Order: sequence, then structure tokens, then C-alpha cells
Amino acid sequence: TYGICLLNKWMKLEDILINQPITKKQTDDISRIIYKIHKDKFHDIITELNKKLYFFISTTDFNPTIDVDEMVNMVDDNTEKLFKKLPDSNVELGYYINNALVDRCIQNMNHKSSLYRLYRSGSRMSKQQLARTCINVGYVADAKNVIVPDPICTNLMIGLDEDDYFKSSPGARKGLIDKADSTPQSGLNNIAPYVSNNIM
Repeated sequence: TYGICLLNKWMKLEDILINQPITKKQTDDISRIIYKIHKDKFHDIITELNKKLYFFISTTDFNPTIDVDEMVNMVDDNTEKLFKKLPDSNVELGYYINNALVDRCIQNMNHKSSLYRLYRSGSRMSKQQLARTCINVGYVADAKNVIVPDPICTNLMIGLDEDDYFKSSPGARKGLIDKADSTPQSGLNNIAPYVSNNIM
């Protein structure tokens, strides 16, 4: 395709080494190919490639636009009724049922839509992020990391009612606190040997 030809050209490749669409997981392969062929100009080529790709996606028809109506209407009436019947006595069974219903909603998406292509590319959203945003939140954990047996049967696009909001807030708060607590510690553990060796 036109985009693949441009990618090979912008990577300064004499032969066509990239011959298929690239997902986010394969971006490291592009860096390896450029480094293998152009070690001395690696940084310059990567910087220039980044600018050209950004310009390309910003100024052409390939710029994805997400249809909000599609996001709001991902769940049909029958699936919505099934979400509301998720069991609150058996969390494990409910999780599998919820997961199957989410898969059903994703399969029913328009496969040519920008939202579906963005999801499939792996560049911006995982299955769980797509589900929580457009389909349903499902089962959440509380502040003690115990699954709340009563699932949240709505999504963030439609909005949570008061009960659902307070159901999900302890787990969200715990996630923020855990991240804040653990991130500085891991950074300090990595830098401590370097600092102590240089001080000595």
C-alpha cells in the first residue's frame, strides 16, 4: 500500500523490508531494522520518521475520527438485559459470562470503523479499557482487593449512578495509592547502588 511504501522510504531502506501493517507491538522491530542498517544515523532517522508520521496522520484522510454514537450504541438491548442478570452469588461464573458478552459486543462492531481499527491495532486501548468505556465496567475490587459481588452493569460513556460510583471508588483510590507508593520505591532501589558507589 501507499503507506507501507512511504514507511520504507522514510526509514531510508534500499529494499522493501516492511511489507505489512505495523502494530504497536512491532514498533521495536522498526527501530532494530533502522539501527542494523544505519547505526551512525539512527537517532536522526528515528527523529525524522517520527515527525513525518505525525505530519502524515495529522494532515491526511488516514487520521482516525471516532464516532461517539458508535461508542454509546455498542451494547444492544438484549445484551444490556443479559448484563443486568449477571449473578451476584458466583463471581467467577459471572466474570466468564461478562467476558463472553463483552466479546460478543466487540464482534458485532463495524470492522471498518475507526474505533474497531484503533482497538485492533493495539496502539491505544486494551479490551478491558474498551469494555469499561463503551460496554460495561463489570466486576470491580474494593480497597482490600476483594471482588465486589455486585457487578457494575453500565459503562463510562453512559455514566455511573451514585451506587456504582461509590462501589468502584475504593478500588480506584487503592490503585492510585499503590502506584504512588510503589513507583518512588522502585526508582530509589534502582538508583541507590549507583549513588552509594559514587559517594564512596
